[in-house]
Amino acid sequence: MAMARKLKLNIMDDWIEVGVYAKRKDESDEDLDVPIYLEKHYFESKQDTLNIVVDEKPDSAGIDPRHLFIDREPDDNRKTLVEID
Repeated sequence: MAMARKLKLNIMDDWIEVGVYAKRKDESDEDLDVPIYLEKHYFESKQDTLNIVVDEKPDSAGIDPRHLFIDREPDDNRKTLVEID
């Protein structure tokens, strides 16, 4: 009888897409999330850090924002950004 169990690993060792999004209005004045940065980055562990500079004010950012990887919790891939003084 086979048994399955979850393992929490801090090793990723993969190229993962990182996205930064801005809010823009369309013709009917609806808010759209527009990618202002979308690039793959190599991650070796969950503790890796990125510093990304963009030319306009970002609204949200995420790891694998377009859900290219199979994910048990896809709703946590993107977060709304907040300003810090």
